[in-house]
Amino acid sequence: MQRWLLVFLSLTLAACSSVSGPFSNKQVVGPVEYISIEETGLTYLARVDTGATKVSLHAWDMAVQDPAPIMEDNVGKTIHFKTSNESGKVIEADAEIVDIVMVRSSHGAKMRYVVEMNLAFQGQSKPVEVNLNNRDSMTYPLLLGRNWLSGDFLVDVERPEIKPEQ
Repeated sequence: MQRWLLVFLSLTLAACSSVSGPFSNKQVVGPVEYISIEETGLTYLARVDTGATKVSLHAWDMAVQDPAPIMEDNVGKTIHFKTSNESGKVIEADAEIVDIVMVRSSHGAKMRYVVEMNLAFQGQSKPVEVNLNNRDSMTYPLLLGRNWLSGDFLVDVERPEIKPEQ
């Protein structure tokens, strides 16, 4: 019996050490993290959502410079918008529209403008596509999707969750 247990433990340790290899260069994030967006100069309390394809940022008063009647024709143009973090700090920003996406959520389907932004976590900055959406009714002004997680981060759902201040 002891020999079987020794073999089992040896195989388990070998399996664990081989699993860490491909993941050794990835940072671990919890379900909620503080993320800075270089273009806005703000730090946001962000919810990690592995079901979301792209990052989504709280934005309103969006205005496209020289807008076309069809959203797709605004790709390449500048969009001006307001955004705020969970502590209520509001700023205005400009970004180039790089895409238009159809997003389906519990609130229905909606077309959204997509811009590229640099999101920083613990000193590591990553350029990602971010869709702009009014998230006023949401707890978190920033939602981190798979495009931000991919290749660089692993989610630890047991990590203690950071709670927004009320």
